[in-house]
Amino acid sequence: MKVAVLGAGISGLAAAWRLDNLGHDVTVLESSSTTGGMIKTDQQGKYLLEAGPHAIMPNYKALLNALPDLGLMDSYIEAGANGRNRFICLDGRPEPIPMGPISFLRTPLLSFGAKLRVLKEPFIAPLQADESVAAFFTRRMGPEVVTRLIDPFISGVYAGDPDRLSIASAFPIFKGFEREGGSIIKGALKRMRTARKHADPGQPKERRRRNMYSFKRGLQEIPQALARRLGDRIRLHTAVEELKAIGDNWSVNGESFDAVISTIPTHTWAGINGHLYPHSGLEYASVTTVHLAYPKSAVKARTDGFGMLIPAVEQRRILGILFDSSLFPNRAPEDQQLFTIFMGGLRNTWTVAKPVAELLQIAHREVADLMKVEGIDAPLFSHGHRWTHAIPQYDFNHPAAEQRLNKFENAHKNFVFAGNYRKGISVGHCFESGLEAAQRLIANTDS
Repeated sequence: MKVAVLGAGISGLAAAWRLDNLGHDVTVLESSSTTGGMIKTDQQGKYLLEAGPHAIMPNYKALLNALPDLGLMDSYIEAGANGRNRFICLDGRPEPIPMGPISFLRTPLLSFGAKLRVLKEPFIAPLQADESVAAFFTRRMGPEVVTRLIDPFISGVYAGDPDRLSIASAFPIFKGFEREGGSIIKGALKRMRTARKHADPGQPKERRRRNMYSFKRGLQEIPQALARRLGDRIRLHTAVEELKAIGDNWSVNGESFDAVISTIPTHTWAGINGHLYPHSGLEYASVTTVHLAYPKSAVKARTDGFGMLIPAVEQRRILGILFDSSLFPNRAPEDQQLFTIFMGGLRNTWTVAKPVAELLQIAHREVADLMKVEGIDAPLFSHGHRWTHAIPQYDFNHPAAEQRLNKFENAHKNFVFAGNYRKGISVGHCFESGLEAAQRLIANTDS
């Protein structure tokens, strides 16, 4: 089967890799000069910068299991113990997120009354209807949890607004806990008991990778490894300009294919001649990534963690800070602390109109204040990268968009969609989306 894969981000590469392994004739069309999509690692002198995602969580088994086949285990590195520490900004300083019952009782992030309200969660009646992320957690745990914990988490993951995201679309696991157990806590415990009950005692227990991971030369090693396997089947600088149905086949830029897997972002569909794509209706958040480095001796605030998320109530002009030097080795000189700062999103849409050079200055002033940088007036190093239409928002339009995509796929068995607008926005989600799209295409065309 001759298949066109549109887009060489992680979803497109995963789909093409799976199809190629199964003996299909694959061509990947990519408009830019490189593969990887929003996985963008940049070596700037002594600094290894991640302009997109920084690390991968270990619970995405498909990607983890693919690493040996891709020859990446020699470069695989796990975050150190510091990676388990997460901070939230409280009154202008990093405050550790409680990770257990004792630390929860002691944390100043929530008032005593808010903690009591959280303890009532198992006794709050479930609600079947969809609702916003903010409404869901307000109903189940109280408004202070939303203001202090959920809001910064949403900014860190989606660069979005908890009042606009759908709990069923953005975080189906929590809605599932409520549906299965009547509450988040009871549902999570029930699912854990079920997993233990159905575990095969005869199977050897695999070593659990508890820490997030990356690679010695950054996350770019994943798309690079996939691209090496695909070779000249990837056509760079090749935008999809025209897409048409020709009988039972597809014409992409005038070339005939038996099937198509589309992984290009939904906001680009309207510009493709042929008027074939369904309307997605999805909103995207734009994000600017800023990298700043300072002498470690100048940074007086805690940096022994993954990073710090910033609630809107703190009234800051940045969404969060990652502590790169504390996560993985060789990201910066040993005596320097490298930070990655995220700006923009739906909270601060004004950043889109600002030059990146001006955003670097704003980020420096925010970091200098929050991380208590002393004795230095400017960073030793600065760099910025703007992503327009970076993150699709899993809001109340998302279910309808999914229905339209499913309807299109049902009508055209040899055309499937994959990408960060389908299964989730993380690297692991996108990789799985690509693999599943390839399997779905094969199942559709074999039936």
